[in-house]
Amino acid sequence: MHKACHALIVTNDPHDIRRVNEFVLKVAAEHKLSEADTFAIRLAVEEACLNVMKYGFPTGEKSEISLKFEFDKDKVTITIVDRGVPFDPTKVKLPNVNAPLEERKVGGLGIYLIKNVMDEVHYERKGDMNVLRLVKYLRDGTHYTISGAG
Repeated sequence: MHKACHALIVTNDPHDIRRVNEFVLKVAAEHKLSEADTFAIRLAVEEACLNVMKYGFPTGEKSEISLKFEFDKDKVTITIVDRGVPFDPTKVKLPNVNAPLEERKVGGLGIYLIKNVMDEVHYERKGDMNVLRLVKYLRDGTHYTISGAG
């Protein structure tokens, strides 16, 4: 597989999540990704973008979110950049998914899912921008299971 790059810019309007999903599916099909890799990447990118759309900006403030997919040999790196409030998902304490429902806090599962389906999750604040980098090592026919928080 040759090195390739694909980019998309959407607004922080949650209705734009449809464009994000269509973009992910188009790129995955173009690179002939396995069903399992496509599922994992779509889930992670959707969760990350929805978090930015819902929580990254004061109500009514319009901004952009940029997505970049870079394919290199056996991996894809997805970079999501926004100018929302600083938020480092790598520092979020993962929920105990094995606890009884009545003992669990609401929320936090999106970040948990991202960390479980991606091979690497990196965050940095560059100036006034959040930069989230998700890495997926591409494997043919791999099936994912969501493991317990450790």
